Amino acid sequence: MENNGVTVYHSDRGIDTLTDNIILLAGLLMLFGPMWWLNYVSDDNKRLGIITGFVFFFSVVLASATIAKPFEVLAGTAA
Repeated sequence: MENNGVTVYHSDRGIDTLTDNIILLAGLLMLFGPMWWLNYVSDDNKRLGIITGFVFFFSVVLASATIAKPFEVLAGTAA
């Protein structure tokens, strides 16, 4: 590739939109996925495991994706 002195600028708007949509989709799946899954499970222990697993997964994602303090992660998970 030859550099002829032309400066090319790229917009980050497309990448920002893509990541926003991926985060929105992941959040909706983490919210509605367990509800639909619980609809098809009748054993109470399995239902408790599904709820516990998704809450734990959400708190791990929240803690690793943000710079929040532990009590803020707990508050966000509880909300």
